[in-house]
Amino acid sequence: MKIREREERSCVFGEVVITHAVRTPIGRIGGSLRDIPEKELGRLVLEELLRRSGLAGGEIDHVILGHVRQSSDPSNTARVVALMAGIPESVPAYTVHRQCGSGLQAVMDAAQMIRAGEADIVVAGGTESMSQIPFEIRDSRYAFDAKRREIIDAIPAQEMGAQPAACYGIVTTAQVAANLVHEVSWLAPPADGGGAACEGRPCASLPECPDRHGCARSGGRAGDGHGLEESRLKGAKSIASGYGIIKEEGTWRSSGSW
Repeated sequence: MKIREREERSCVFGEVVITHAVRTPIGRIGGSLRDIPEKELGRLVLEELLRRSGLAGGEIDHVILGHVRQSSDPSNTARVVALMAGIPESVPAYTVHRQCGSGLQAVMDAAQMIRAGEADIVVAGGTESMSQIPFEIRDSRYAFDAKRREIIDAIPAQEMGAQPAACYGIVTTAQVAANLVHEVSWLAPPADGGGAACEGRPCASLPECPDRHGCARSGGRAGDGHGLEESRLKGAKSIASGYGIIKEEGTWRSSGSW
């Protein structure tokens, strides 16, 4: 009966509705959440989502998660997170990589899947932990000599390789943030000073979040200097300075603090 109903709906583009939304607090890189891997963050959110919705894991048709800085653990983040959260093995899951738009692409994929009649209920979102991104030793698989022992920070390395440098040069997130600070007027601090870290709504609670880092356990919030309570202007300046990118007389240079 369920298959027949889906076949009938597949001919009609129906309305797609987001019924529940859950997220963790947002922390600064290297802050109070640095020891929590992205798969654990995803598990916490997915379990909370199931609790709020009242759905059983077997009622989910598909799980789609965006994850940009993927490594070998987990290799397919969405699948691992789904299994950790108790979703049955029979429920398929896949991971989306579209740079900063990965989580939104997951939501778009879910909407398309529902409209096509391929699914009724899809979990879609994203998970990331910048603090957990590993360092790299390139070419060490083939030789580990003096020329191949350079340890590379994958965060700036992957960021600068996001476009072909020969055609577009090197543009980093820090440069974009600093451009916004200097050139876009809407980055002025909001009149009310910004909202709370979870915009007045409870977040999925995180384990062992030290109060000294601004985590209010009752609401599951983590300040860490990177929540919505800060102005967007301050956040953009923090990104630019944190990456050591300084603009001088219309040119960019690195301050050497990569």
